[in-house]
This record gives sequence, C-alpha cells and structure tokens, in this order.
Amino acid sequence: MAVHCSQRRITAKNCVPVLAMAFVLLAGCWPFEPRPAEPPSNVVAPPPAWAPEDIPGVLENIYNYALPAQGLTRVLDSAFRFHIDPVEMTGIREWDRTMEIQVTQAIMSQFPAMVLQFDLSETPDPVAPQGPVWISRLYRLSVSDSQGVIAKYAGRAEFLVAEKLNLEWEIRDWYDYDINTDSFPTLGQLKIQYRH
Repeated sequence: MAVHCSQRRITAKNCVPVLAMAFVLLAGCWPFEPRPAEPPSNVVAPPPAWAPEDIPGVLENIYNYALPAQGLTRVLDSAFRFHIDPVEMTGIREWDRTMEIQVTQAIMSQFPAMVLQFDLSETPDPVAPQGPVWISRLYRLSVSDSQGVIAKYAGRAEFLVAEKLNLEWEIRDWYDYDINTDSFPTLGQLKIQYRH
C-alpha cells in the first residue's frame, strides 16, 4: 500500500534514510557534535571611540568578544584608574590600567561566555568643546563558566573620558556604583575577586 503526499509516492525504499535518522535521534545520538561559541575570527580590536558616547559600545565589544588586551589598551588612558564603590568595599578601592587589563583577562579566562550591556536609552551627555567629559550609564553583565553556571552583575558606570591627539576618546577614570535596585553585585565586586 502506498501513501500519497504532495503527488509523490512514499515507499519503503525512499523512507529508509528518513527512518534511519529517526532511529538515531530516538536512540539518543546526535550526529553533529556541539562546539562552543567562538567570536568571529576577523575581530581583533574594537572600533575606536570617535565620540564620548561611543565608549559604552566599545566596552561592550571588548567584553562580548573577549578582547581585553587589544581593546583595553586602546580605550584606557595611560593614567587610567578603576574605582570601586566605597560603600561596597573596604581596603583596595582603585587600581591602574595595567591591573585593569590583568583583572579583565583573568575574568575572561574564567568565564568563556560574557554579555555586557549598557543602557543606551539614556540621553547622551553633552560634549564639551575641550577637556574631559563625564558619561554615565546603567549596565548589566551576565557571565557563564565552563559548566554553564550563570552569574549576573549590575550597576552604574561613570566614565571620565578625554580626547586623544588622534581624535579617539579614552577612559581616564571608571567609577563603578551599586544602584541598589536589585540583588545583583556590581562589576567591581567581580573584579576585586580576580585582582592579584
């Protein structure tokens, strides 16, 4: 007995491949091996920050594509300082550019999957014709370790940015604040764990 489907005859002979695949799938085997997500191979450095409000997007690229050394050296001023919310931490409350790059690399080696998002819906800060500019954005960071355990962080980042001679903008100071609206720790709390 033959079954007609869309004017095509389905017989036992042309069902063998379909039945074999169904058997493999029902037996719990999957013929394709999953592989971890990898950033695009052509991403070697984030785009430059041509305006102060580009800074959050550049940092998103650095974290989301795991480009700490290449990206952070481009966007952090030589006199850079990272400042932890003084309400959250006692003891060490800030560090320099070199330590920031080391801390970020340590975090990225621990968490192969990261998603950093800044709230870009806020009104961009006015740009002063000369001199440093303050940029303030809410952020959320999700990290996942090799076991698939997800941790979330949130807060407010305030950046003091300045224009370089090549017209790109760099971060001079990064202040990390707890916004007390949820139970998530801040990025600063994560970073302090990886500071050596």
